[in-house]
Amino acid sequence: MSEKKGLLSEIIYRNKIQLICEAFTFATILDIIISLISNGSTSHEHLLSRLIIVALSVLSLEVFKVKKLSMTIVFLLHFLVCVGIMLISTWFNGLFLELHPNAYWDGIRSVFIVYPIFVIGIVIGNMLSKKRK
Repeated sequence: MSEKKGLLSEIIYRNKIQLICEAFTFATILDIIISLISNGSTSHEHLLSRLIIVALSVLSLEVFKVKKLSMTIVFLLHFLVCVGIMLISTWFNGLFLELHPNAYWDGIRSVFIVYPIFVIGIVIGNMLSKKRK
């Protein structure tokens, strides 16, 4: 079988759930940008903020490539980066929007709820992959 090359074949053979998420994200960002250009405003500015937060959080996963540190320290560093991203983005949004009185507390609570689920998922995934080998 010959190797298929090119962008179209890469799209066709990509994980379908990933492709749906990428297409949805692209369409949403494009819709927001068009709305901002044509109306000067949109009710979905928070989605751009969420995109930035998610992008920074995903990029912060690079800390896991540091092999010299224990996983506990790496998780702690990553957690602190995520909290920092949340606090800075909340502060930045506060420059342009009126924040809810509990905005910072709600953000911190979100990270404290989601992050342990992330860590548990990573630990279980690692344990399962070790058992398969």
